[in-house]
Amino acid sequence: MLQPACQYLVPSRFGLYEVEAEHMPRNWPRWAAQTVQTDLKVTHGNPRDVQHASRLPDCDLSLTADENFLRMLDQIAEQAPVSVGRDRRVAQPAHDGNVEAIQPALHTL
Repeated sequence: MLQPACQYLVPSRFGLYEVEAEHMPRNWPRWAAQTVQTDLKVTHGNPRDVQHASRLPDCDLSLTADENFLRMLDQIAEQAPVSVGRDRRVAQPAHDGNVEAIQPALHTL
């Protein structure tokens, strides 16, 4: 007998109670980013911010010129069960001057 497809959308006991966050390091930051963004201004970049957040455990340093993304990273880092690296704000690059915007942040390391 075929089961309805919606049965797969129901959270399982395994996913809610039996998995520890530190064993799934990319899922927790993704969830946290979505949760934190409910309190921030909605922009076209929010979905990308969530994608970037899932890679935070792989980063030692995250550079951004996006104020909302930086606020979100700060809130995530406070409670993260896994290491999410450090974050730094860089100046908004002028006329494709990305390297010039990043260099001062790197010199402080």
